[in-house]
Amino acid sequence: NISDKNIEDWTLSFSAGFNIDNIWRAKLDKQDGNSYTVNNLGYNSIIKPDESETFGMQVSFSDALYKPETL
Repeated sequence: NISDKNIEDWTLSFSAGFNIDNIWRAKLDKQDGNSYTVNNLGYNSIIKPDESETFGMQVSFSDALYKPETL
């Protein structure tokens, strides 16, 4: 958070060429094709100034177009 105010109840929306199989430190709120929206989990809902939040996920690739050769 590079602002001088708290970010409350954060949400992140993004598009990606993979399927989310598992996610932690966030909740998968919405999926529409390859568009995703993830939200905080309550305990990590506030990001104070000069702080950050992280989450992780396990993904899989079903389309050869997006499938990486190595990770």
